[in-house]
Amino acid sequence: GAPRQSGVGIDRADDTSFTYPPILNGDIDGCAADETGGWYISAHYTNATTQPLVHVLSDGTLDPDWAPTAQGTILAYTPGRLIIQDTQRNLWGLDTTAGGTAYWEVSKLDKVVTASALANGTLYIGGQFTTMSNLPHLQLAAVDATTGVVSGFEREHRHDHEQAQHAHGENGRQRDTGATL
Repeated sequence: GAPRQSGVGIDRADDTSFTYPPILNGDIDGCAADETGGWYISAHYTNATTQPLVHVLSDGTLDPDWAPTAQGTILAYTPGRLIIQDTQRNLWGLDTTAGGTAYWEVSKLDKVVTASALANGTLYIGGQFTTMSNLPHLQLAAVDATTGVVSGFEREHRHDHEQAQHAHGENGRQRDTGATL
């Protein structure tokens, strides 16, 4: 289709499209559908009066009750919760039923998140970061989407990787560890 200067929605019932008003004129970097036909959208808007993280209602208007505690790029959405990363590289869990009030915050990562996936209540994130909340997390971490608790997932994974490297040697060949099978 033709390029749009604002958002384009697709009606799931009949695959027709409709254009959101130009209030969303800018570069969108994240979005998540809500349960009522609306969208949470994070962007770099050319309209200076629009905040970076907005809730667009199903009728295409901005939600007047949406006033999130933090602004940032959307990483994931689960009913009632929106997870974002702010410009200081902190992660936030925002309550979408209370206008974006923060549920939790996880301290700064040393670099930005470039990939995320939500599965079974856990947010898995990837990027070029090496630390999260001042703990080592080499390019991979897991965060409980409800509580914001960072798991030892990365540290356990690295320990397994280091054991495998030790057993196979630096060049990938099996070392003689003296064990018999």
